[in-house]
Amino acid sequence: MICHRTHGDFAPWNIRTGTDGLKIIDWEDSDLAGVVYTDVFHFVFRQASLVGPWIGGREVFEQMRQSAVVLAKKSGLETDNLYWILALWCLHEYISHSETRSQMMEILNVLAEELSAMQESYQPVAS
Repeated sequence: MICHRTHGDFAPWNIRTGTDGLKIIDWEDSDLAGVVYTDVFHFVFRQASLVGPWIGGREVFEQMRQSAVVLAKKSGLETDNLYWILALWCLHEYISHSETRSQMMEILNVLAEELSAMQESYQPVAS
């Protein structure tokens, strides 16, 4: 699993624009060994759940997945563990933030369906 520095609270309200470009502020939750994609998941979820309007778990899940795939393509990252990283991030958010649990549960239900479908279609390679 790829780790790198993550912001920890990457959200629209922590981005400033000026004549000299974009600035990301509020690095107090930063992690030097953060897990890849988590800032993308955080950004999409926080915007959907706190800025709104809430568009539903399936739609937010798709935005999170698509945003991570775009990041992977632009940076040369693999997406093999994408759903598992998203699942762990969602569980962490569910436990840590009671104010958004109902919305996170919608995403977790979608994610469970997706992982179940992946498992059902899995064909082991004969050796």
